[in-house]
Amino acid sequence: MSRLIKNEFKKLFSRKLMYVLFIIIIGAAIMANLLYNTSMSYIQNENLEQSLAYYDKELKSTDYKKEEQNSYYINIKTEYDLTKLKLEYAPNSWQNNFMNNSDTVYLALNEINQNTYGLNKDSKKLQEAQEKFQKIKERLDSGDWKSFVSDQLNTNKEEIAFYEEQLKSIKDKNTVEEIKQTIEMSKITQQTLEWRLEKNITYDNSFLSSKIEEYTFGAQSVKRLENKENRTKEEEHEYQESLKQMSIAKYYIENNIQIENEYDARYVLSNLTNEYGIFIVIFSIIVAGTIVSNEFQKGTIKLLLTRPYSRNKILFSKFIVSIICIFIFIIIFIIAQYFIGGIIYGFDVFNIPEVEYNFNTNSIVVIPVLQYMSIKILCVLPMYILLTTLAFALSTITMNSSIAIAIPILGYMVSDAINIFIDRVKLLKYFVTANWDLSVYLFGGQGIAEGLNFWLSIAICCVYLVIMLVVAFIVFKKRDIKNV
Repeated sequence: MSRLIKNEFKKLFSRKLMYVLFIIIIGAAIMANLLYNTSMSYIQNENLEQSLAYYDKELKSTDYKKEEQNSYYINIKTEYDLTKLKLEYAPNSWQNNFMNNSDTVYLALNEINQNTYGLNKDSKKLQEAQEKFQKIKERLDSGDWKSFVSDQLNTNKEEIAFYEEQLKSIKDKNTVEEIKQTIEMSKITQQTLEWRLEKNITYDNSFLSSKIEEYTFGAQSVKRLENKENRTKEEEHEYQESLKQMSIAKYYIENNIQIENEYDARYVLSNLTNEYGIFIVIFSIIVAGTIVSNEFQKGTIKLLLTRPYSRNKILFSKFIVSIICIFIFIIIFIIAQYFIGGIIYGFDVFNIPEVEYNFNTNSIVVIPVLQYMSIKILCVLPMYILLTTLAFALSTITMNSSIAIAIPILGYMVSDAINIFIDRVKLLKYFVTANWDLSVYLFGGQGIAEGLNFWLSIAICCVYLVIMLVVAFIVFKKRDIKNV
């Protein structure tokens, strides 16, 4: 058997195709890392300039003196002024991010335009609005972001105090619940503002600033759903994802872990199966889809069957080689990503661990990058093996490489579309596409359909694997090669 496998590898690596695939792997690794390393600032600037041109065109075609167009003109003029102001600062600056996520500057500009072009304009109010905006502009120019945080924090505390006072006089249960919900949301905002001051987290596009936003969205969703009875499957999924997002963001913030570039070589390596998964699938399918059919197409199958080995052993050796090739491609991608990513970003990035939320223990799990990557790879191996086996079986049954390659690739492409119909067609949960990605069960996660679990999914994958292999071996054993 070992000699058969060795001979299969010799034949495989004598083909130019294998070396072309290896070159593609290197090229894909270089492109992936360069893509994440490329700044998107010029795109943001271009978008702002396009918006400015649009607003300018709208202003020229609108007459603020006409009552029916006045309100629209003021709103467009405010957007124009705000966009023009954004262009004064760097695309990734805290000033730009603050203006995108806060209405402080917008309201100040809108007040100026209301009293400049409004039907009820007031010169005194205009002067006050201009002075107010000038102070805001000075704070933006001087980099005094903390003053904006303090302003928001004071306003937030006043709102909480106002709603808590209202609760004392309101008896209606529904209204009480709504006010309590509003208070909870405001307390989440208060927490994030306090973190900004305590941890010195500006409004820029830094890693921790993005975690502040992620915590806000996650915590608000959790508060909205945690006390809701009879949550739907979609709501349960949203609750789990929000709880995970909130908890991970909180861990990074409280431990003041700042990552220079979240989407660097470490990110690509950790998510190797997502970043390079399609290459691994296609390359493995190409090998498995041609390994048997090529023997029939070239007529070398007769020579192969004259050797002192049973047909089962010959076919099994080809299957083993096809499976080993999956691991070869994965290993080459890992090596390429590690060294190419390390050269571009620095090898120190791989020392930063991955952070996950464990639903079983309701706690944060910190995992070294290579260990996390290995776990993710093991979880998607059933998909790689099943698609490779399908290509191998079709290559054996049809003796046509094109069919053997095209059908598994098509199956991979439409797998997500098939899974969408699981809620409507219950039997689809026993189909292979709903079970071949075991990563959904990691850290206490749930299957994509009710009733599925880790071991059931493995059992379903094994059944499909055995069926494909049994059919392939039966057909190969009974095939007449006289006319080949």
